[in-house]
Amino acid sequence: MPIQQRIKPATDVPPDSPQPESAVIIPWPMVISRTVRCGSRRLRVTLETAVWEGLADIARRERMTVEELCAEVDGRRGSASLAGALRVLVLHYFKAADGK
Repeated sequence: MPIQQRIKPATDVPPDSPQPESAVIIPWPMVISRTVRCGSRRLRVTLETAVWEGLADIARRERMTVEELCAEVDGRRGSASLAGALRVLVLHYFKAADGK
């Protein structure tokens, strides 16, 4: 059973009990597959929409295309998967931009 169906708001909670105000369930992430050119190769990459949006934002900030960014990561990733390396890039890039 998908996690969205297993996580449901509690209906047996008394109306006067305290409820956290931020008890909002985040929707399951949508994934999108795209083909990106990495040098002379074309690779199919499947990432969550938030990661694709993060890559587009990074590319815009660094004045490059998403394909150029993917090609740079591809050249440095070693044995890691390209999708995993791109996720780590987005995480670390914005964590560093936030100063943490």
